[in-house]
Amino acid sequence: MGIYLSLFIIISMVVYAGVDNTLRVFTYLELQIKFLPIRIRLFFFKKKLKRMLAKDIEDHSKLIKEIKNDR
Repeated sequence: MGIYLSLFIIISMVVYAGVDNTLRVFTYLELQIKFLPIRIRLFFFKKKLKRMLAKDIEDHSKLIKEIKNDR
């Protein structure tokens, strides 16, 4: 049943939009699937950078307080 539904959808896409536009849709989907791991890695990299920046801000504020206290 699922294969017939998929085949019907693809044939309907070809009839409605033509072969070129249907292939463009599949190319777009392929690129989105290839880009997904990059977006996931970017998400974790962004979280790591935010954590590092928060730590650096704390260290920097402590250093500024120490400098002010030394004066």
